[in-house]
Amino acid sequence: MRKRSLRRLATIERMQKFGINIPPDCAFCGQYTETFNHLFFECRETSNIWSRVLHWMGFRRQIMNWGTEVQQMSLLARSRGGLAEITSCVFAMVVYMVWQARNYIRFQRCPFHSEVLIKDMVLHLHIRGRDIATWKAILDKLADYPV
Repeated sequence: MRKRSLRRLATIERMQKFGINIPPDCAFCGQYTETFNHLFFECRETSNIWSRVLHWMGFRRQIMNWGTEVQQMSLLARSRGGLAEITSCVFAMVVYMVWQARNYIRFQRCPFHSEVLIKDMVLHLHIRGRDIATWKAILDKLADYPV
């Protein structure tokens, strides 16, 4: 997942630059303008998802902005071992799932439930990781859903 390519996601902020007129409110909270940073890290709904997932994985820290989070994930991805691989995978999965949920909310008027998104992510992670030897012991410890 490249930092530049993700910045090209068609957020409301980006669509308005091209003259597309769409209500600017965040699909999740409805209180702030949907910018890239707000959508993925500043919105109370999505930042709650990040916080719960990071806490579940054993990280005890505040959620930062996009640049800082990508930098931390990039550093972690360079290290070897199952936890680094799992964390990189989780980062990509959460970005994808938040974007997918945003599109469902905005364009199909579907309700949003963070519990469902988190459970789907955990389920996909366990399915993907069950055949990866370096992940097995770590995933066994991450058997429960994030609280």
